Amino acid sequence: MMEPAGAGHDSPRAYLRLGGATLAHHQLALALAAGCERIACLARALDPELAALQHEAERAGARFHMISGGRALSGLVTASDELLVLGEGVIVSPSDALELVSQAPGVLVLPAETAVPQGFERIDLNHAGAGLMLLPGRLVERLNDLPPDVDPASALLRIALQAGLVQRPVPQTLVADGRWLLVRDEAQAHAAEDAWMDRQTAGLGHTPGLGLAAWLARRFGAAMLHAGSGASAPALGALALVAMAGGSAWLGWPSLGLGLLGLGWLARRVSGIISGAQADLAGSCSRNSCAE
Repeated sequence: MMEPAGAGHDSPRAYLRLGGATLAHHQLALALAAGCERIACLARALDPELAALQHEAERAGARFHMISGGRALSGLVTASDELLVLGEGVIVSPSDALELVSQAPGVLVLPAETAVPQGFERIDLNHAGAGLMLLPGRLVERLNDLPPDVDPASALLRIALQAGLVQRPVPQTLVADGRWLLVRDEAQAHAAEDAWMDRQTAGLGHTPGLGLAAWLARRFGAAMLHAGSGASAPALGALALVAMAGGSAWLGWPSLGLGLLGLGWLARRVSGIISGAQADLAGSCSRNSCAE
């Protein structure tokens, strides 16, 4: 949590929001889903956002450590541990990422030609680090041989390559689909959010009703997630509309009741789409050692 969220911003890139949650929150969800028992977060100060992240990690049964540099990290990791390293602002599909890192320790890479302009770190002529790697804990001790002000993630990437860890390519379909990206500023966060909602609603326009529900979810879903209401707002609206439909029918206005019932169905479909989008982005949380 050291990089600013674009030029002129003081807040960290990790606090940019995607789908109503910060990038740091999404990375924590991935770390917990990978089974991380300790979370080491590189940050300058314990602010309210970081404190909320700490509480969430501890509620999931993981220990949380705020560190200021690589030497502090080496004190948390033993030679028998495995270390999952997440680059700041890297947002990936949890299921795809876990499938890649669960194979064996290694460095995930992308083609340098397309990845470097996006902000990923070049590692050689043809490859860039993909912002995610799984390392044996014995390598972390080498951080003590480096100056205290080095970037731990970048240093660990170089250490892993020098140690000969396998480079595992990330499938390009994940990048093309927006399921593996680096978010560096608010504009990119909004673009990623729009693309994410588009993926969730793709193929739902088979009927006029579903098409309208998909359009409403694309148009207003992100705003509802940022507001904190998420899928609950349209779900509650659906219940209210159904109740009003019943009241209209009881009062002898069946046409109005049918119209309200149709609107209730539409609100319920919008709620389902937004709920599915939240679940898809956040991934599952479960409980090894992790740095982000």
